[in-house]
Amino acid sequence: MLRIATSIAMWMLMTLAVMSPANAASVFALKMTLASPGFLLVTPRVPQVRFTAPGAQKYCLGLAIYHEARGEPLPGQHAVAITILNRVRSSAYPDTICGVVFQNSHKFNRCQFSFACDRLSDFPKNTAVFARSLEVAEFTTKFDASMDRGRLFRSSYAMLRGMTHYHRHDVRPVWSKKLERLTRVGAHVFFRSERVVSRYRAMEVASITR
Repeated sequence: MLRIATSIAMWMLMTLAVMSPANAASVFALKMTLASPGFLLVTPRVPQVRFTAPGAQKYCLGLAIYHEARGEPLPGQHAVAITILNRVRSSAYPDTICGVVFQNSHKFNRCQFSFACDRLSDFPKNTAVFARSLEVAEFTTKFDASMDRGRLFRSSYAMLRGMTHYHRHDVRPVWSKKLERLTRVGAHVFFRSERVVSRYRAMEVASITR
């Protein structure tokens, strides 16, 4: 399984490599975008209705990649993004990316992703790195949609669709003993929850680029 995950991740890495990196102009544009009221309001400290702002879903996925995996090789960032998208498709979780990323963010240190409920600022300080996180978010969503359309959904990709949980390799959360371990990608170990997978919606996740 590790060889399968590695080969898939490398394929994703090579595909992403042909995408143009963020240049000075795009980083400047990103800074201006992040300074706009619509994006400043996409935080766990305001009503969730703000998550419906244009571009919010891409922002939330990019933000999760930035905080959870920005120090990871690209395959590790993709795997984290795939896990979040898998949760979106399951009725065990909210049906939007922002809803999944900020689920229970009002509970101090008791949410799905620690950065969302640690009472520290979620605003990305390194806009160049965040620009790359947004590129990873956009590409992974397109990759995910391709699996839905059956173009890539074969036995090897089934494992990616099974990723529902992860943790750093140097910790041992109690819940990990109850789930099926799939593989390790970078610093994270990924797991499959049958309860979550069995509740996948028969739907295609909407593109976050709209």
